[in-house]
Amino acid sequence: MVQELITQDEIDTPLELVGGKAKGLLKIKPIENELNEGRTTSRVYVPRFFVVPIGVSLTEQYQTI
Repeated sequence: MVQELITQDEIDTPLELVGGKAKGLLKIKPIENELNEGRTTSRVYVPRFFVVPIGVSLTEQYQTI
């Protein structure tokens, strides 16, 4: 099993840098297990993801990323 770590600095990244969707994922992923405690149905599942900051061109920065 791969352990995923999201640091507090990443969670606190300004919305203007990462955008709304990424900001939401960064906030909810670390508490996914806590949200599912005691649930048998309607579980929360946050898929694995990565964030490309606003203004970064994937075609220009591909090797760096």
